[in-house]
Order: sequence, then structure tokens, then C-alpha cells
Amino acid sequence: MTLMSHVSRRELLALLGTAGAAAAMSAVGNVNALSNGEGGQSVWTSVYGGESGLPDLNYCIATTIADLEASNDPNPQYVYFVVDPGKEGPFLYDPGDTDTASNMGTIVVSSAGHRFKRIFKEPINVTWFGATGDGVTDNTAAFTNALNAVRANGGTVFVPKGTFLLKKALVLNDRMNLTGQYADSKLVFELAGNTATTTGVLVLGSDLVVERLYIDVKLTSTLHGFRGNNVTVGEYESASYKNLHNIVIRDLWLTRQDTGYLNNALAISGDAHHVLVEHIKVRGKNVIGIMAHWSGDAPANNNSLVSYHPHDIEIRNVDIEDSQEAAICPSSTYNFRVSGFKARNVKTVFRAIPGDLGDSRSYAGNGTTHEDQRGKAMTGIVLENVYAEKVETTAIYFGLMGAIKDSQGNTVWYRARQSSGMIRNVEVSGLDTSHYAFQIDRFSNLTIDHIRAANYKGYSVYMYRVDNVRLSDLILQDVKRGVMIQQSSHVKITDGNIRLEQANVRNDADAYPVRIEGTLKTVALALPLQVGDTTVTVTAGFDSLEYGQLLEIVGAGTVKVSDYYVTTTATSFHIEPSAIAAPAGVQIISSNVAREIDIVRCSIRNGHSGVYYPFHVDGVTVRDCEMDNLFYYGIYGGMGSSVGLSNVSILRNRIRRCGVNVLDPNVASPTYTGQIVAKNTNMLTIRDNVLGDKANETAYSVQVHDTCSNTVVEDNISLGVRNTTEYAFDFFDQNAAALALGTNTYKANRLLGQGKLRKGAGVSHALADSGNRIVRAAMAPIAGIWMAADLVYNTAPAAGGYVGWVCTQAGTMANAAWSASTSLTAGSVVYTTAKRVYRCTAAGATGTAEPTHTGGIASNGTAVLRYEGPLAEFKAFGPIVSP
Repeated sequence: MTLMSHVSRRELLALLGTAGAAAAMSAVGNVNALSNGEGGQSVWTSVYGGESGLPDLNYCIATTIADLEASNDPNPQYVYFVVDPGKEGPFLYDPGDTDTASNMGTIVVSSAGHRFKRIFKEPINVTWFGATGDGVTDNTAAFTNALNAVRANGGTVFVPKGTFLLKKALVLNDRMNLTGQYADSKLVFELAGNTATTTGVLVLGSDLVVERLYIDVKLTSTLHGFRGNNVTVGEYESASYKNLHNIVIRDLWLTRQDTGYLNNALAISGDAHHVLVEHIKVRGKNVIGIMAHWSGDAPANNNSLVSYHPHDIEIRNVDIEDSQEAAICPSSTYNFRVSGFKARNVKTVFRAIPGDLGDSRSYAGNGTTHEDQRGKAMTGIVLENVYAEKVETTAIYFGLMGAIKDSQGNTVWYRARQSSGMIRNVEVSGLDTSHYAFQIDRFSNLTIDHIRAANYKGYSVYMYRVDNVRLSDLILQDVKRGVMIQQSSHVKITDGNIRLEQANVRNDADAYPVRIEGTLKTVALALPLQVGDTTVTVTAGFDSLEYGQLLEIVGAGTVKVSDYYVTTTATSFHIEPSAIAAPAGVQIISSNVAREIDIVRCSIRNGHSGVYYPFHVDGVTVRDCEMDNLFYYGIYGGMGSSVGLSNVSILRNRIRRCGVNVLDPNVASPTYTGQIVAKNTNMLTIRDNVLGDKANETAYSVQVHDTCSNTVVEDNISLGVRNTTEYAFDFFDQNAAALALGTNTYKANRLLGQGKLRKGAGVSHALADSGNRIVRAAMAPIAGIWMAADLVYNTAPAAGGYVGWVCTQAGTMANAAWSASTSLTAGSVVYTTAKRVYRCTAAGATGTAEPTHTGGIASNGTAVLRYEGPLAEFKAFGPIVSP
């Protein structure tokens, strides 16, 4: 403390104790600054203020610790002010104390047995106890004495500026704080041996703070287990210290001098919880920067083991470099949150792994997890706001399986039974490595949002046997592969973009944004898959590809994303609203029956083909999609000998310029081309599709061939095909029995451009009369695509009403006006004051200005809108009057 700091007399009474207070109360007069009692303001008043309640003492004696130790006749009425450098401060003689031991800092015992007690307010300064920050002197005893001075009742020990050499751990118990002056307070540990206390600062208590220190460690041997080189909270080998809580570790520099003996910089073990670690810098060749690990109260292979797991750990604003294995690693913890984290030159940025089963049995089945913690390990693992660069291998790993050797030497696999977590706002850059940027292994209930990966040749995101995982907003830069989902279930990619900013992959068959393999229960893609700078323009490394697809699903119940197309045999696969803006398409191939395949509100452009399902499919829906500029076809179902095709619905799609070589007009078109092709299908519905393009040559619009049954093809519009001899509608249905029974029907399809109709012998009324739609409804249309002169007859005519409504302006009907800053759901349709119609393909809030684009999709606020066309207009006709 400084000379001018104050201690109240009431505090002084408490510090002195009964006997000391009695002696002090008997003193009279003033303690002057000079030993002869003359002069100005007293030292006592200067130091302790002028409060009443304790009479001032007579004299202040300038002295040294050595003089106190040699004192034979101390006076309880004097203040003894020690002037030794670093040990300055007032002492009082306590004649009532005859047994307290000297600690050379707050209590000094003379050779005659007199006790002098320092009068102070916290914090305790380590220099009082003889610590010297010269970087050479061993300060272990001085620091130990300082800590022991507050060990019984708690308190704060202060480390001033200097470099303090230490050779044993500083052990903190309940309510013991250790603080310094940031990097100016440097603790240099030279640690030998390998015991439970071979560490820098060892926290074995609760309600305490370690802060504002530079802690450097030099080891002479590798530490056992998962202790920390610099700081350890709890015990790894046993759990004799339980319920360690309310611990704050902050504002520390943790460094290493050596590289030969590796361990962790900071470790949290056992039954430690509600621990805050913040503003930490870690440097040096540590195995792991920050580690949290379970511990047990018996040897690992002993059946009496009970394991304890760190939990409710928050780590924020940490900066870690040069870790040999991982920057941060939670093992069998729960409620573990990391935010504001930077890493550089590390092997792995974050690795979450199990240390045991985490429910009722622990560590390969030996012993049990403590009953209060069963079923919780590996839940609530959160990683957010992370930036890492120069990562050697996998950057982020969430895994739930590992192996150990049992007592017989057999390999035993273990995994946690429950898991949950979140990865958000994470950016990692590798060293052009073949590893994964993000690896999720046997983890469930995980949200991955807004992540960026760069310089990875392996998968940017690799998921194996995961369940209930949601991925959104992924940006891949200079990577070879994107997302791999293997043998997983309930995976959803949604609400954002997968953006591939990648070059020089034109001829790389392994380069793709998304690949999904294995047995899939539910996989949903509900986002714009973005390649290049926009969702509608092929740029970056793909702009000169001849043709190919973006997404491929292959094998028994698998999905693969590659340069070619999407192929799926998944029994339940859903793509919704997706803008696949590269060589793209969806292919469904199955050796067994694939079911419940939904492709909804997708935009597939500029590539090989749209949707292909040749056989073994039961339940395919393609609706509200836009397909444009595809080399082969928009939708193709069935082959000449296909089997197992049933329950196919093709509804409300806009398909154009398919079946022409849009990539190279000089190359002849392939044999099977067109907008919609269907063969050998049972329960086929093709309805309300708009096909072709008046301004561009295109192949036929709809072709239904071979033996189809229970087929309905109606209310489709063809805007024309490439010449007058081409078939716009080719209904060469050969199922005479179904046609005779009326289970195959073709009606009200409209041809509004050039082309012809071909039909089988039993097909009749395939086209609407005069090429215009005539329908019946109780009100004017509020949705759908309409042509001028389409009629809607009123099914509920009444006096004062109208006979019906006639379309006076061709276009798309919408009944909701666009408005600023308004939430839109995917699929909703709005119109603007300029009479343009837009469909929302990605939910969000509209912007402050109306959309103006007249093709493709574009962002409006946080919503993504697809241009549908001009607004259709209707006028009522035939007013009805009362008779």
C-alpha cells in the first residue's frame, strides 16, 4: 500500500484483535511524522485518516524488518513504519499474541518472541514477503507465504511489476484471488517432475479470480494427463476437490519457453463449473491451448470410479497461437461456450470430443458417471465468433466417438449418448490442406450458421452419421469440395447461401459444393446454392464448363454433389427453395424404391438438365420450380423399360429453353430433349405448367409416351416450340385400356405459339378450344398464370354481381401488394406498383424500395424474390340485374 492510503480505526481494531486493541486504546497523544513528536500532520493521520473512535498513537518509528526481528523491548504505543524497499508499511506490536508464526510479510516475530503485525488493506503485496522481480531470485517461498496469509479467510494477493522466478505451483483455495499489472507482472515457472501439482497456478477452490498476469512456463518433463502448464483448475487424476465454482480466469498471457515437453496451457478438470475464461493470449508449443476434461475419483480401470465433468464453462475473447494439437478442446463437458476466439498456426482450432459415455456408465463401461451429470456430457457445446488462419488440418471438429484400451488390452469404442450445440460466425483458413474445414462426426442436434472456409482441398464441411443438423450461410473460397453428408439423418441446409468462390476446377471431377451419401432419413436443401457472384450467373471457375450438374445423390439412399448432377435414391429427400446457378440438375436413381422426393420452388439454370428419375421411384413432386437454359431436358421421368414409377406430380413449373444446346449452339441437340418427358408411369399428374419461350427456339413442351396409367395432363400452357413441324404436345399414350376407361385424361392444355399436337388413338380433348382457358370459380382469380381472353365464369351469380371475368392483360395473378420492410414467407407472391409479380424464394423482410428486376432472382432486403412476369389483369363482364 502507499503511505497516503487509509485504514479506518474500526478496521484497525478488527485487524489488531482484542489484546492489540486494548494496547492501542491505552495510547494517548499524537503520532507525529517525526520520531520526536514535533512537526506537522502526523504519519498516523496521513496514513489512517482523522476518524475518531481509536486514540492516535504516540510515535511513528522508521525501522526495518531486521530491526523488528532484533527488537527486545517494543512499545505498543508506537507505530513501526518499515522502510525496506518493497516491504514499506506500518506495523504495530501486539503484546497479547504469543504464538502466531512469522510469515515475513504481515507478521514479523522478533528473536525475543514479540509479534509485529502489519496494518493494511487488501491486496497483499508479494514483495512484503521478500519477493523480488529481478528474474533470477527464486520467489517460491515468498509467494507461498503471501498466499498462506489469506488462505484461511480469503483475500487478494497482488503481484507488482517485475519478473518473478518460481519453482513450484501457486495453489489457490476458496476466495483467494491472485492479481497483477497485466504483462508487467511476469511469473516465470521452472517446473520439474510430473505430479498433480506440477503446474503454474493451481486452482483448487471456489469464488476466486486469477487476473492480469503474464505466466511463462519452462518444463523439464512432460506432464501426465490433461493438466495445464500455466494454469490448472481442478484435478485430472482424481476428483477429491469437488464443486469448484464461480472461478474467473482473465487478462492473462500464457507462454512457453521450451518446445520439448508438451502439454496444455490452461486446463479445467473434474467437478469444476461456472468458470469464466476471458481475454487470454496463449503462445508457445502447447499440445492444447485451453482444455476442459472429465476426471474420476479412482483409477480409470477401476470399477469404483465415479466421473465428474466440467460444465457451464464460458470462454470468450481468447487469442491462441502455435498449439500442436488443438487451440481449444472440451472433452466430455457440457454447457461449454466459446465466443470471440482467434487462432493462428494451430493444428486444429476447436475439437469437441467425448471422454466417456457421459450417461450412466463411464470410461469404457468401468464405473459410473456422477448421478447429477448423467446424460449431459457433450450437450450445449457452442462455438461462435471465431477467426482462424494457417490451420494445418481439420479446423473445427465435433465428434462423439473414440477408442481406449481396457484392462485386458482390448480396444473399446465409446461415445456420448446425447449431444447438442451450435457453430456460428466462424471463419477458418487452412494451409491448402487436404483435410476438412469442419468435421462433424456422430453428433446430433447441431446448428451451423454463417461459416466461411478457405484454402481446403478436402471437404469444407464433412458430416458423418449425424442427426438433426441444420446448416446455413456457408461461403467456400479456394476449396476443392464443399459439404459432405454421409450416412446421416434429418439434415437441413436452409436460410442462406452456399457460395463457392473457387477457381481452376473446370476439369476436376471431385470438385463440388455439396455431396450427400449414405442412408438418409430426411435431408432438406432449402437455400440458394450459389456459385460465383450471383445465384443466376455462372462465374468463377465454372464459366467454361460444357455441361454438368451441381448436386448428385447416388447409391442406396445417398446424395452426392459434383460437377454433374444431383442423383438421389434417398427414401425421403426434399429440396426447397434453391437457386442452383451452375451446371445443375437433380437426378433420382434407385436400385430400390425411393419415396417422398420433393423438389419445391427451385431455380435450375444454365447446365445439363433439370430433374431426372428413370425408375424405382414412388412419390415425386416437382412444383413451383423455374428451369431455364438446360442442354437436355427440364423434367424427364421413365425409360423404355422403366419399372416402379408411380405417384409423380409436376405442378406449376416454369420451364423454357430446355432441349437446345444453350452452351454451344453449333453442337446438335441430343435425342431426348424438351421441357417435360414422362414414360411408363402410374398415377402421373402434369398440371398448370408454363412451357417454352416465345422469344427463343426450344424443343417440345410436354411428351407423355409408352404405357402410362391414371394420368392427368391438363391446364398446361405451351408458348411454342422451335419450328412448325415440331410437336409442342406429344401425347402418344399407348395405354388403350386406361384411355377407354377415362383414367388417362388430357384436357384444357393450350398451345399459344408454333408447333403441333400428336396424340394416341384414344386421346381426345387434349387442347382447350380456341387455345384459351375457360374455367368456373366463385370469384375473380387471385393466383395462377393467365393469357389474354381467358374466361372465368361465376359459379355463384347473384343480383348485383357479374356473369364472370375476362383476362385483359396476360401475366401472373397475385392478390398481395408489395410493401416495404414486410416479412415474406417462402412461396408467397406479391405485385408492385409497376405491375410486376415476384415470388419469394427465401424468406425474409422486404427492403425499402420495390424490386425492379425483370428476370431471375435478386435480393430485396433480406428476402430473395424471383420475377414471375407481368401482373395479369381481369375485368368483370355481364352485370346481373334483378328481374
